[in-house]
Amino acid sequence: MSRVRLASVFFLSWTACWWPTKAQEATVAIDWNAELAKAKAAIEKNPKSAFWHNQAGVAYDALGEFENAVREIKLACTLDESDPGNYYTLYALYKRKAMHSEQRQVLLDALERDAGNPLGRFEFAYILEEEKHYADSFREYRVAKRLAASVNGPNYIDARGGVYDVDIVRALVENAIDRVAKLNETSNETYSPRSADETEILSVLLKAEFQANNWTKNERICFSVKGLDPSPKLVKTLRQHLNVCSSAEWRKKFNCGFEVRIEYPSFDLSQGKDIRVQVADYREINQGTGDLAVLLRDVNYSLHKSDGKWSVTDCVPRKQTN
Repeated sequence: MSRVRLASVFFLSWTACWWPTKAQEATVAIDWNAELAKAKAAIEKNPKSAFWHNQAGVAYDALGEFENAVREIKLACTLDESDPGNYYTLYALYKRKAMHSEQRQVLLDALERDAGNPLGRFEFAYILEEEKHYADSFREYRVAKRLAASVNGPNYIDARGGVYDVDIVRALVENAIDRVAKLNETSNETYSPRSADETEILSVLLKAEFQANNWTKNERICFSVKGLDPSPKLVKTLRQHLNVCSSAEWRKKFNCGFEVRIEYPSFDLSQGKDIRVQVADYREINQGTGDLAVLLRDVNYSLHKSDGKWSVTDCVPRKQTN
């Protein structure tokens, strides 16, 4: 059996929970014992073949040997770290067993290697939805929609030749966006750091912006993270050293002249890189002389952790596009 055939059968089984017709297609009669024997024979000749360890893992999974399947696919990931297909294969195994934390991490590993996969982004949006991170989920669904629209035909093909069904995303993403948008409206979701590193990074960024904009200690600055208002606990922590408030407070009281908007495209702020910071001037709105905020700064930060402390290593203006 060729690589394409095994991979296609596997991914059909992966997507069956989303698309009923795929479940019927996935019932192709295959002698999985023969496929496993073929993979083992190939591995004997080439023990470092990520492809054949992947195929052995798929065969083990079809034969109901979950632990052996995971072992082989993990080995395939190690042998060929750049191939996102191995990580998606492992993701499917974990998803079938409802192993949430494992499937979340391995999906992030896959997207780190190929962030443009519409189906991968759609799956991650669903994970975020299950975790009730509705604002993040909403953004990921919209990214999945945009990426799917950019694909010609029914399939997305990654740089390694892996094939993924985009029609599934196209069929389901609009309802998903509407669903999560409504959930987000009623959830009162705020941004809470997931680690002490994230809290420190936010503090470093805000301090850097105070310095860059020559704000005094008496100048109250509101801020948001990924479009969300910071949690009261986060504001209280940062306010020990900075005169900051939530953007939600400004919308109620118009009591700050500037807003710092912090965005990060990666899935974990504590990576400390590619962090976008915008500064908006609200003074004309506060004074009643204008209706729109004025964008003062739009920069990308990179941070580095050394001796247990975070510091800024780079801050460059973002390129403006018309």
